[in-house]
Amino acid sequence: MSDECGVMSRSPTIIRGVLFLPTSSFTLHHSLFTISGQKVLTLHPGPNDVSKLTPGAYFVRSEQSAASRRPPAVSKVVLTE
Repeated sequence: MSDECGVMSRSPTIIRGVLFLPTSSFTLHHSLFTISGQKVLTLHPGPNDVSKLTPGAYFVRSEQSAASRRPPAVSKVVLTE
């Protein structure tokens, strides 16, 4: 992927009920999206309760502050029951 499109990990992370974001990532803004691009949650460092969401594939988009010129990073997660 080019720098303009951001970074995406190749393999998904499997999660069940709680999506944990490291506290070292507090300078980033994180959001959870469906595969159709609909934002379903704003995420925060530490545990994020995703147990109410429908099982399936989602994307975590991590963005730097507006002053940063780095493109957002995108990671695929699969939510299981």
